[in-house]
Amino acid sequence: MDLLSHLRQATKDLHEATEEYSNASKIIDYSIEQKEYISLLQENYIAYKSIECAIAEKRPHTLLDKLMHTPEISSWISKDLNGDVPQASNTFRFNSAIEALGGIYVITGSLLGGALLGKHLLECKNIQGKEHNFYSIKDRSRIGRWQNFKKEMSSSSFTPSEEESIIQGANKAFQLFLDVFKTKNLTV
Repeated sequence: MDLLSHLRQATKDLHEATEEYSNASKIIDYSIEQKEYISLLQENYIAYKSIECAIAEKRPHTLLDKLMHTPEISSWISKDLNGDVPQASNTFRFNSAIEALGGIYVITGSLLGGALLGKHLLECKNIQGKEHNFYSIKDRSRIGRWQNFKKEMSSSSFTPSEEESIIQGANKAFQLFLDVFKTKNLTV
């Protein structure tokens, strides 16, 4: 089994739990209210910014440097919140640069889901008329980030121990999202 398939399988339960607690389903069924949308953006900001800072702590690293793009995802959320952002975690850490690759897997892969939610958000009657920087369907380069991630990871060689570290990092990132979504607006 290739690494990306292994990652997908090994993180499936936490990924699904994270989606369940995120309130994103209210975007899909068009029932999200403005207050819930702001809360969702705030929660996402806490998780993304915490993960991005933890990844930055492990740089410079050849593969991390190739895979971390600017602008950071949290900057799009900050625009949607008009700069009124909650405090991100300063305690969330990855144990190594290899483990941080799992964090990149989570945040980069989430851009695909974000684009899908962006399409549904256009139909949400309580959120219409707003520009969406995070849940954007306009920026095709976000899909390019995922394509680049897949290409770089597929062309890199990892030991079985390193693969497990990447999976551990991905699960750690999903767990952070889940914890933030479960606590609703509580700074981690």
